[in-house]
Amino acid sequence: MKTEKEEKANGKGRFPRSERLPVIMLIAAAGGLCGCYGTIAFGTFAFGETGNLLHLWSDLISGNWVNMLLRTLTVGLFMCGIALAVILPEKVGKKKWQTACLLIEVALTSFTLLCPGQIHFLLQLAPLFLAAAMQYHSFNYCEGFAAATIFCSNNLRQTTLGLVGWLRTRDPESLRRFKTYGLVVTAYSCGAIVCCALYPHIGRAVLLPAIAFYALLSPYIALERETEADEEKSIEAAVEAAADEIAEELVPDPVLEAAALSETESKNAG
Repeated sequence: MKTEKEEKANGKGRFPRSERLPVIMLIAAAGGLCGCYGTIAFGTFAFGETGNLLHLWSDLISGNWVNMLLRTLTVGLFMCGIALAVILPEKVGKKKWQTACLLIEVALTSFTLLCPGQIHFLLQLAPLFLAAAMQYHSFNYCEGFAAATIFCSNNLRQTTLGLVGWLRTRDPESLRRFKTYGLVVTAYSCGAIVCCALYPHIGRAVLLPAIAFYALLSPYIALERETEADEEKSIEAAVEAAADEIAEELVPDPVLEAAALSETESKNAG
């Protein structure tokens, strides 16, 4: 019997709203927009830590202690965001956490939008690093595939692998992989393009679409009937457990089998 994960990997079964392609595409578009905002406005990629770490070591070597300390703060915020995204779902449930996570991202992105422009740019971007971490760990699946919404390296890699796999074997699963990841990359790119086009004209207000996406998706996820997915899991678990018990009864115990064989041989020898 196929597990829920295997069914999802084959494009079957019902995906929760937080994993459906349109939802992940909107969140990825917000990720592209916010990440691009940091790059255009301040030369710092605000939704990923690789570039931030490289800047941190550069600031360390060059002796720019203020930037180094503030970048260390943003790394710490990113780590805290990951920790929250691991711990809180265990306390309140995954769906409630995802709903709350989006609302927290509304607040954090709004803070970046409204904070005074006179403060250091890393302090302006600090809320986005925290938001990115929570988003990264909370929305990491798209219709059975592991996907990211805050950067595109692996998404682009998986898009390429899906295309190559389909061209070589015409495997429908490879084609589904190509389409799914390709659309997530497209959505992310659209967010970045919108930011590039509008930032010179409206400045920080370019973050408003991201805030709107988070605000709209939070109640959409919250209003999902949780019982449907839970009941499916419970039924599948019960059926699998019953199947395992039957299988155990049908498979002979090797110790008993060896004992019975030995006894038969003794009788034949006698």
